[in-house]
Amino acid sequence: METLKAIYIALAVLGGGVVLVVLARALRSRRDPSSSFRAEDFILEEAEITVPVAPGLTGKAVVRKRGDEVPVRATNGASAYARGSRVRIIDYQDDCYLIEAADEEHLVR
Repeated sequence: METLKAIYIALAVLGGGVVLVVLARALRSRRDPSSSFRAEDFILEEAEITVPVAPGLTGKAVVRKRGDEVPVRATNGASAYARGSRVRIIDYQDDCYLIEAADEEHLVR
């Protein structure tokens, strides 16, 4: 009888371990995509404006990279961009990306 009790306890512990592994994998797969990128990873990438950007003010954009859609803060000192506009990210300063129209040519020196 003691052997049967030990087997039940071992199976319960093993089952609990399997449940923990499955839960851990599920939580890892739901990670925030923005945490897997560095700020510099988006320089010269195209983005789409989701919250309009007024001259000198901050709006929001989404960058699509490696299958993830990452929301970012975006600004431009002189131009306005409406929701849905395609822009290019050209710099990163103070937790915000500087953007320009996607059709402008940007030369890297």
